[in-house]
Amino acid sequence: QFDNNEHYRFALVIMSEPGLYTVIVDTNFTDFQTIRNRIQSLRSDGSGLEASLDAMLYVCQQSNPLQLAWRDTSNKIMFVFTDEGPQTYTNPPSTKLMIADACLNKSVFAFIWSRDIAGFEPITQTYGT
Repeated sequence: QFDNNEHYRFALVIMSEPGLYTVIVDTNFTDFQTIRNRIQSLRSDGSGLEASLDAMLYVCQQSNPLQLAWRDTSNKIMFVFTDEGPQTYTNPPSTKLMIADACLNKSVFAFIWSRDIAGFEPITQTYGT
């Protein structure tokens, strides 16, 4: 469905780098084959330090601090994968309410996979799911 389909574009945002609590755009919007290959090449450093709340806020902020190349007319969906609970390393800290508001304002629908799904519920419940 996604291979060679110009209507679908994917970006990869990494919520930590080894030894740092940073959020970076690993791959800006590109085709499915490129993003699939990049995801398959990822490795874990095992630190457990993941700036998940910061990453979600940056993805949804109107100011677009990550400079993601969203198309204006696109349906915006964010998939978050983490084996950790919600974490923030910014000052002031990113809050779940800030993320929910930013995602609603930018019309970004969030799907979150985590062992601590209850920790992310305030964000996902915003959509009524």
